[in-house]
Amino acid sequence: MPLADKKPAGGARDIGDLKARLGLKPAKAAAAQAQTPAGYPAQTGVPAPVPPPPGFGPPPGPAQPPPPDLTRDPFAVAAAPAVAPKVDFVVPKEWDAAGPGDAAQKKSAAPKYLLFLGIALVPLIVGYACGRINGARQIVALTIGDAKKIKTEVDSIAATNQKVENAFDESMARQVESAKAGKAAAIPDMKLVEDLKGLNLVVPVPDKLFRTNYFQMKDLAIERLFAFYYNTIILYERANAHIKRTESDKDLLERYQKQAAAAKEVAEQTFGIIIDPSGPIPLGKLVMTGEIICKKDAPKEGCPKPTDWDGVQVKSDQSMAFSKRFLRTPKDTERVILIDKTSLFQKVIVGSPEALAAEAYGRRLKEIKEVVEKLKPARKDVVKELDDQAGKPKPFHL
Repeated sequence: MPLADKKPAGGARDIGDLKARLGLKPAKAAAAQAQTPAGYPAQTGVPAPVPPPPGFGPPPGPAQPPPPDLTRDPFAVAAAPAVAPKVDFVVPKEWDAAGPGDAAQKKSAAPKYLLFLGIALVPLIVGYACGRINGARQIVALTIGDAKKIKTEVDSIAATNQKVENAFDESMARQVESAKAGKAAAIPDMKLVEDLKGLNLVVPVPDKLFRTNYFQMKDLAIERLFAFYYNTIILYERANAHIKRTESDKDLLERYQKQAAAAKEVAEQTFGIIIDPSGPIPLGKLVMTGEIICKKDAPKEGCPKPTDWDGVQVKSDQSMAFSKRFLRTPKDTERVILIDKTSLFQKVIVGSPEALAAEAYGRRLKEIKEVVEKLKPARKDVVKELDDQAGKPKPFHL
């Protein structure tokens, strides 16, 4: 009998084979699957597993739709969308959040950025360096040009200083000639005063010397320039003061010239003091001393040592006669005290107005001569330094 004619017992037709061919499960298997919770295998004759305790179950996932009821729609399984299995993909630690492709792209772009930055900085660095070099060359060129201007001013000042020096040298030469002829030097030397007045000595303006780029010169050149200018100011101030003071003291100096011999004698005179107790209070009187009186036991050839002196002849006025006074005695009325010739004594005793004027005259000439001697080497040194600086070639600059 053909297989198709075989019927199941009981008269009912078995359609299980048809469902199997259509890919459908039997009704019993579908019912059993419907009773099985999602995420667990269907029961196939094996006892159901014991559910895990709370907290140890499978990780929660998205809610799954309920399985279709195959008793009502046998074709629901074919229409249901296939659910892809869950795959856990582990990202390697060396990959960043953007992924290995993005990291590699970033790493490859960094050298490009550095290259572009370097290309942009090169012209800036080169331009800055060139600007600094060009600025330094401009300063050097200005220094050389200003050195020439300073030298021109220094040459003018030095020429005037040389004329002052020549005037004093001529005055000294006149004094030497007078001494050789046995004559006293002319006091005052009005020829010197007239020569200095004719120079019209005015302190040079510092702007032409120091409002320049002199600070770029050598330290030694700057030091010598300042010393030269400072000594020039002192020379002009002292020379102008000498002109005014000499003209003011001209009469006193001429009288001193006539009294030179008498003044010399007074300067060499020795003086002392005697005590006069006749008044309400004892007074000291200035006296002129004369011959020294030796002790009785002094050597016959005289008494050159002060220890051999016994007394001295004194008088309080040139018209009076000398009287004897002792150097060592307890009686004040018989004693004389010799005076030491200090600088104050010289000014008071010898210091008549004429003598004081002559002393000031000689002091001024000495001070001016000292400055002139300082300026001689200073002038040569500063001119040499300026010649060296001004003789340099100017560097090229934009």
